Amino acid sequence: MRRWRPCVGRDLLQIAEGADPDRAVLSQYHAVGAPTGIFMLRWRNWKLIECVGEARSLPPAPSPIRPR
Repeated sequence: MRRWRPCVGRDLLQIAEGADPDRAVLSQYHAVGAPTGIFMLRWRNWKLIECVGEARSLPPAPSPIRPR
């Protein structure tokens, strides 16, 4: 018979209230009938969204501001 062992982790309510704002978050989405999945990685103010098998599309870089 297997013995019960306590799980190591964090209370979701504490995380939702902002107990650890510097943590990274990984999310994945798989739609029914979709050939591949979509993955999102967020850390601080950065977010990366990866659609497996699709070409990457980034918005064009803003033009530099020229002093007058």
